[in-house]
Amino acid sequence: MIPLVTQTFKNSGQDFQYNIHDRACLDTVPMEDVGRWYSALRNLTRYIRDPASEYWVKLKPGQILLTYNWRVLHGRSAFTGRRRVAGCYLPRDDVISRARVLKVI
Repeated sequence: MIPLVTQTFKNSGQDFQYNIHDRACLDTVPMEDVGRWYSALRNLTRYIRDPASEYWVKLKPGQILLTYNWRVLHGRSAFTGRRRVAGCYLPRDDVISRARVLKVI
């Protein structure tokens, strides 16, 4: 099982994985702590789903949204009409390197 919070690179902050619909069996937590673990997960879920914790963006045709997938919780709501959603994954080091070359960071 992958932990919810991990530190990937020294001094780079933490990565966060949360998908309430994609959980493996809980075999890494001692049996006596399972109840507290699920209680903590419920509290975390309440906080994440609190409207005060959300930031909504409605993209216009032609706009793109770039996120660091391991650092930003993201999702989408129901939609009627036509749209095309495409995803891609870029290696973090490549993005950072290109941003430095372009003097964006």
